[in-house]
Amino acid sequence: MAGIVEYTRETYRQLRDGVFETELCIPCKRAVLDDDLSRIGGPLWLNDGFPDCKGKEKPILYCCLCKYILRARALAARAGKRQDIQSKELDWVMLSMDQGVLMCEDGLMKEIEEGHGATCNSQEAGTVDYQNARLLLIDVKKECIVEASFEYRYLALSYVWGKVEQFKTKKANFALLKRPNGLSSAPITRTIKDAMMLVAGLGESYLWVDTLCIVQDDEEGKQEQILQMAAIYSKAILTIVAVAGSDANSGLPGVYPTVRNERSIAVAPGLQIVERTSLAEGFGKFIYNTRAWTFQERVLSSRCLFFFNELVYFQCKKNIWCEDRYGDDSAAWPSSLFTLEKAQAWSRNQHSRGKYNDMDDFRFYALFVAEYSQKKMGYPSDIINAFTGITDALDKLYKWKFGAGLPLPMLDLALLWTPLETATRRDTKSDVIFPSWSWVGWVGSAHYGDLVQRIPQIPIRESYKSCIMIKYQPNSSPGLADLLQFSTQIVAMKEFRLNKFGGRLQNQEYNVLVCQDVHMIFAKNGRRCGIIYGLRGENLQYGSSDALQLLLISTVSRASSLSTYGPLISRFNDGGYTTDEALFENYVDKEWCTLNVILAESYRDHVRRVAVGQIHREAWVEANPVDQMVALG
Repeated sequence: MAGIVEYTRETYRQLRDGVFETELCIPCKRAVLDDDLSRIGGPLWLNDGFPDCKGKEKPILYCCLCKYILRARALAARAGKRQDIQSKELDWVMLSMDQGVLMCEDGLMKEIEEGHGATCNSQEAGTVDYQNARLLLIDVKKECIVEASFEYRYLALSYVWGKVEQFKTKKANFALLKRPNGLSSAPITRTIKDAMMLVAGLGESYLWVDTLCIVQDDEEGKQEQILQMAAIYSKAILTIVAVAGSDANSGLPGVYPTVRNERSIAVAPGLQIVERTSLAEGFGKFIYNTRAWTFQERVLSSRCLFFFNELVYFQCKKNIWCEDRYGDDSAAWPSSLFTLEKAQAWSRNQHSRGKYNDMDDFRFYALFVAEYSQKKMGYPSDIINAFTGITDALDKLYKWKFGAGLPLPMLDLALLWTPLETATRRDTKSDVIFPSWSWVGWVGSAHYGDLVQRIPQIPIRESYKSCIMIKYQPNSSPGLADLLQFSTQIVAMKEFRLNKFGGRLQNQEYNVLVCQDVHMIFAKNGRRCGIIYGLRGENLQYGSSDALQLLLISTVSRASSLSTYGPLISRFNDGGYTTDEALFENYVDKEWCTLNVILAESYRDHVRRVAVGQIHREAWVEANPVDQMVALG
């Protein structure tokens, strides 16, 4: 009875207020719920569900579903085409057009630059000398490679390579590919072919694609192009993003001959309907969002055209538009999908207010690391190369230089990353050795949410003090990692006792579970005095020797709460809730009582990071620390 009453309310509300933008009219809703879309427009549908409709030959109200179906049938009749469409059941529930997408044979492309001011049209990221830098482009009209510059108008392609064999530009075929029609007979993959067709359809001439616009066996030139990645994607007037593609042969859905979603159901001549995928769902389920190279390509682009199976989204620095509705769709954009523009906008605002400080800009670097470190790559040694575009853009924005993926001006802060899962050392199967002190030297998700100041009300510069002066020593010799040299206080780990934490901790601010490899530090008097993140079981064999030692890095005034100076930890319970407690037991809670430390092990002529954590200053002093020069590799 309640359902009937609610249905009646909806009927009278539509009669009073009309049909909302994405709402179905009552007759269409009944047809959809009965799995009989073929009756839309017929006698059984006409005014079905509305009172006092006898004798009326036109619907009382229209919704977007019936308007498009009736329009498609009328166009078919005018063209002399058959109008009968076999009715099929939808394998998903459609209560409104928020859940469904109508796909028409006649499409419309919006002008992507019209009405965009300086914010969207300013397209320079990275430290490249734009006037003198060179790049290769595909001339989509002449179907060949051309030597160009950043003065050219061009689009870029961002896509997943996958496991298919790709045709590539190499030294041997370079001269041939520069001739007109040099690419016409080449076995180019479907996604690149579709992108070339799309560029030509937009009235543009040039496209940048990695496999064809980088000479793949020219190592020096290839590295030069990798260093230009920020410039390449930020200077493109538009980046074509093949989100739905699982490999380079997937194509761009809707760009002929690649079809749209094959699960769509015909509801009228030239008109199909398919389940709508939201932006958040779309990015979450496709391989594209798991790859390292595509991450920086998306982040660095000024404008993106996202190709999903059933929809195309357009994103610029101001708005997001979807082709199946009129109006800004920014509310649907997943907050987790971070862009360089957010960092730039915040810094511009801080500059204008006279409150600029690079310590506080560190938060944006931390966001990039948290997302990028989750990504996968075909070659483990690409961990730096696939992040170079980001670091180059940050260098231009903040004047930072980088070493092993960490900003050199604030190395002591950047050392405090923690793993979100069990991390293992990165094995590149080559002479390239990444240092243990950087997250790039490990495989596994990393973030800065556990140790770097987490209180929004207090700027980082006011709550953080470094205890060391670091000298960065890059090592170009094969098989050797970059070193950090500094003088600090050290304490042998045997001065404390470590206990593996039995449950799970949760980071409340980021709403994520802390890694399982958590150990509590206890002083010799039995009081809990600290915590270690990322220590795996096999390292505990050194627990009773001098092989493990704690290195003092920095101190914080308040660790994680406005109510205490020392850190709070949040125990995660099976019921899905957390309980907060102070990390330090029976120690004085006062300002600057928390020390950030690295747990290191001796290795040859230097030490390597094993884990990282925090300890109370009093317990540290009681353990009789000694001053020592350290080489951390």
